[in-house]
Amino acid sequence: SPGPGSEATAALGSRSKLVAPLPRVPDQDGPKLSPNEGERGTGSRGNKSCRFNLQYTPLWVKIKRQMEGRMLKGLDPLLSPDLLFVLAAMGHGDELAIVDANFPALNNARRLVRLDGAGAPRALQAVLSVMPLDDFVDAPMAVIEVVGDPTAIPEPVKEFQKVADITEGRAVARKGIDRFAFYDRAKSAFAIVATGETRLYGCVLIKKGVIRPRE
Repeated sequence: SPGPGSEATAALGSRSKLVAPLPRVPDQDGPKLSPNEGERGTGSRGNKSCRFNLQYTPLWVKIKRQMEGRMLKGLDPLLSPDLLFVLAAMGHGDELAIVDANFPALNNARRLVRLDGAGAPRALQAVLSVMPLDDFVDAPMAVIEVVGDPTAIPEPVKEFQKVADITEGRAVARKGIDRFAFYDRAKSAFAIVATGETRLYGCVLIKKGVIRPRE
């Protein structure tokens, strides 16, 4: 006759038939590599018998993928998506500060755009390729006066002037202001563009103008 635990054993046996066994996962190779990407394994170096292969993507391919969909015809390559957004959002009379590497940009900016790989005059050239200067004011451009010699004209300021005159097609008036006055205006500017300019006095404030309708 069945023992005391036979009913429980029978119940468990019948229940186990209702539970499907876990499927066996077949061995799979990792992602295939293209011929020019090389082969990296988790085991021995370059061993094709490794169970898993890690796909190696060259740096230039990563950069190309990041830039896809961001390039527009006729635009200066320094005009990043963030900078284009700022320039488009600015209105007539709003000011933009383009500053050198010594300027405390993060501490003073309402909005900050970084162009660490570019000099300040080069950044100004990119900005003025799409943004007009204000022609309703006497001096739409302001620079920092040299401490102790306000009549001196540093090299970056000379380059600012040349860039502004060429892009605007006219002689653009500029105004020299005290360093702390420049800081105050930069703090209230619409945005600050921080560049990698290492020369002293490589800072400029520009006021946005208007784009008139075509006649």
